[in-house]
Amino acid sequence: MKLAGARLWSGLLAWNRPDWLAVTGFAAVINLLMLVPTLYMLQIYDRVLISGSQWTLLAVSLITVFLLGVMAAADWFRSRLLIRIGLSLDARLAPAVFQSAYRQRLQGRPAGITQSLGDLTQVRQYLTGPGFLALLDVPWVPVYVGVLFLLHPVLGMAALVFGALQLAATWLSHRGSQQRVEQAQQASQRADGAAAHFLRAGEVIRAMGMGARMRRLWQERHGQAMRVEGEVEARQARWTGWSKWLRYTQQAASLGVGAWLVIRGELTVGAMIAGNVLTTRALAPLDAWAQTWGLALGAGKAFERLKALLATSTHEHAPALAQGASPSVAGEVIRLKQVGVSFDGRPAPALQHIDLALHKGELVLLQGASGSGKTTLARTVLGIVAPTEGRVLWQLGERPASEAIGYLPQSVDLFAGTVAENIARFAEPDSRKVIEAARLAGLHETIQRMPMGYDTPVGAGGHFLSGGQRQRIALARAVYGLPELIVLDEPNAQLDSSGEVALLQALVQLKRRGCAVLVISHRPGVLQVADTVVTLARGRIASQARPARAAALPEPVAA
Repeated sequence: MKLAGARLWSGLLAWNRPDWLAVTGFAAVINLLMLVPTLYMLQIYDRVLISGSQWTLLAVSLITVFLLGVMAAADWFRSRLLIRIGLSLDARLAPAVFQSAYRQRLQGRPAGITQSLGDLTQVRQYLTGPGFLALLDVPWVPVYVGVLFLLHPVLGMAALVFGALQLAATWLSHRGSQQRVEQAQQASQRADGAAAHFLRAGEVIRAMGMGARMRRLWQERHGQAMRVEGEVEARQARWTGWSKWLRYTQQAASLGVGAWLVIRGELTVGAMIAGNVLTTRALAPLDAWAQTWGLALGAGKAFERLKALLATSTHEHAPALAQGASPSVAGEVIRLKQVGVSFDGRPAPALQHIDLALHKGELVLLQGASGSGKTTLARTVLGIVAPTEGRVLWQLGERPASEAIGYLPQSVDLFAGTVAENIARFAEPDSRKVIEAARLAGLHETIQRMPMGYDTPVGAGGHFLSGGQRQRIALARAVYGLPELIVLDEPNAQLDSSGEVALLQALVQLKRRGCAVLVISHRPGVLQVADTVVTLARGRIASQARPARAAALPEPVAA
């Protein structure tokens, strides 16, 4: 089921409609049986103590115990159902939330996957927590107040007055504090983000003697967050004190009003005690709701963020769903026709009027100054960025995009796992293809010298390896299985002279095996093997030509 915008909540209810109906039914049973203690007191004081019948006492007590057992069982079943609803909610929405945040990140919009999943967890925990249970009990407050009116109208009016005072106090306590709570959360997030960033950049800070200044900057942000949080906690403590005073006053006042009615002869002692208990029970859902109002507001905001995330998410643009028809020229792997790309918040387009084609066995070298749009063009070729103008046409054969495309980004990211798993893109490793990719990257002998060979763990982010080793493993991952289209963004940025030679040899092999290769590089070595050199300037193709003179190709790497 596709969820977007306001349809999210109705979709959640539709998914678990039988469970929601059962929860509502159990809530009705529980709240009706909450009247049992009141009725039991009435029977004890107004019948058993007057008649002195032990059999009546036994019968009334057995019935009460049985009904209270039914209420406990219903409460247990309701809790189990809410837990099941929460788990079902998470199982159904977590993949969609993750994918939506991932898509927004690819489209250049800030989206925190961790925050989005945290919002989902917050909504799920609220649905299974005491705040939502109190919300289910609130509709039964008029029933309890109605029973109090049956006992005596004055008891019912007293309950209404205290209920109104309780709601007013809750509204006043949250009216002025909600904005401060949000400010405290934002200040705390800024302080935590600064601390995390400083820890990540610890080597630079230590080497350049910036530790004291960075620590002072963090302390200022942390102190600001603590001041705002202290103000919020002080305000909440003040209103909590007033709420407690009101609750205790209500309990004493209801008993005092009952005693006054007994003195006037308008109420029995049993009804007085039962009315006191019932008044407390009638206002208990309002009190619990007031205590968890902050949780409800937080869950509501998290819910709105989830709705906005799922509503604004667009379909993932992938080469498997190419725009328009396939290229008509034989041997073309991809063609860009008058492609333009714009990003929200940027005054000028990142790309404009791009016409470019890549053929089988061709290597296109992409050059240009920083900010000219090279990486954006590479991401458009890969289908990561969808063009806002023009069309991108692919002809990638029968293989899925996950096998037909190879990519080496400018910022190399490896994942926790073995060397073989990273090269095989965490699919089931094919030993022949893994070794072939490693040989193409000139890495086979290096891997064999590792402690466990291809089964050597690389660590999270590849931190067990040097920068050059990470880049060459990422290159092997890009050429794994000889994809039809390979994009390499600054593949020699961290390579030494031997690594550069291995890269050139790999590029020659890829061309000879029919791969279309797009390379972004400023080093002159790639010119030796390039078929076409494309220069970008301010998002446009400034020039497109073959290299000025041919150079001798490097010898192929030994198998």
